Amino acid sequence: MNFGAQLRGFGTCCLRFKSDVATTPAKLASGRLAWHAQRVPLARLALKHRLPGMFPFKENVEAGGLMSYGADRDDLYRRAAAYVDKILKGVKPADLPVEQASKYQLVINLQTAKALGLEVPPTLLARTDEVIE
Repeated sequence: MNFGAQLRGFGTCCLRFKSDVATTPAKLASGRLAWHAQRVPLARLALKHRLPGMFPFKENVEAGGLMSYGADRDDLYRRAAAYVDKILKGVKPADLPVEQASKYQLVINLQTAKALGLEVPPTLLARTDEVIE
């Protein structure tokens, strides 16, 4: 499924999504931050069309998506607070190093897996940071 730059909003995405379901491999990967606000309808749409969804944020899985793997946002916020503290103490922002996320989370929704008829391997469950049952 190609959700390229030609899609301007979630409504357009839904129309394109419905038209592509019959001709697209059974998967949905969403990385667009703009779609975060539409996580519940997106998860419902994927489930309705029996598409397992992979998302970058835990909240998408809590909304009904199958799984997520991405940076731990709580850790990012804590690290951002440390940057703000340094800036408020006089360090120039240009002197601070750019950092990448160092802590990632894997979250799986077993209810969604069951609804899709998928069995999550025990080895994968053992590696998850959080399982939603």
